[in-house]
Amino acid sequence: MAQRRFPTTLADFGYDFNRRGELRNVETRRPFEFVDQNHYDALGEAIAERVYELMETDTHLTRVQVPVDGDTANASSRIPAALGGDDDDDDEALPTTSGPKGFFFMSRDALEADKLMVLIHGAGYVRAGQWARRLIINESLDSGSMLPFIKRAQAEGYGVMVLNGNLNAAIDPATNRRGYIPGNSSPEDHAVYVWDRFIASAAARHIAIVAHSYGGIVTSNLLAVRPDALQRVAGIALTDSVHRLNSSFPAPVRKFFEEHCINWVASLAPLDTPERSPKGDCARVSSGAGKHEETSWAAYESIFPYLADQIANHYF
Repeated sequence: MAQRRFPTTLADFGYDFNRRGELRNVETRRPFEFVDQNHYDALGEAIAERVYELMETDTHLTRVQVPVDGDTANASSRIPAALGGDDDDDDEALPTTSGPKGFFFMSRDALEADKLMVLIHGAGYVRAGQWARRLIINESLDSGSMLPFIKRAQAEGYGVMVLNGNLNAAIDPATNRRGYIPGNSSPEDHAVYVWDRFIASAAARHIAIVAHSYGGIVTSNLLAVRPDALQRVAGIALTDSVHRLNSSFPAPVRKFFEEHCINWVASLAPLDTPERSPKGDCARVSSGAGKHEETSWAAYESIFPYLADQIANHYF
């Protein structure tokens, strides 16, 4: 049986977002109607491209290629053996003038702004600019995308970077074969690459990180393998993060999470109600939402004041 071919754009699927950011059939104005999983996944790819476009047109972010031409890139996100991890790395440094390429997004002032916000999505099918694909499709861009976070961050004077850690493989134009993106072959590697190549040399004195779900693992790993980040990062806001700070993490990282991080977890208790928190890790409070994927938008109104307070008390 021949493989079904699906459209690649929302317009060709017959959908678009209305003024309220709700996905609607362009002819009937009805919400999305599920056909089957293959159709849903193909629509999800089109959603990713549309969100990319909206970050570029509505929030004026720039798409930045990774790896940068001329770089050599090793997988560099492993916790050192001295900290309880395995840092054996036999990967050969690869020249990246050619080969598969990925990208992330940043504002035009991201490298010069005094404050920088880094947004990190979770695992799975989501891409840069998305917290939850299901919410984008079935509810709205506000509830499922990062667009409200980007706009508010810009209004509050932040430069912005939006990571794209699930884009780990792409077509190599030279060979027309799919391969891993050098230095960006996992969410953890991608975050470390962006830190090393862009954030470390940025002017920002105050860095805030907002991360959802697996993004908490990406964040904790970044601080473990790049301890200089502990001085630059003012605060971390996590939404239902799945990270765990075990004994392999250095004491300064665990202390930092205890003092400068909150995890807004899935809970129907009122927003910001304290939840049981593990020792040597960030405080856990209720997001006010009972479902994992709803926590980012549910905690939105608490995240920005918290990070502003962390920055006000941050000295670098």
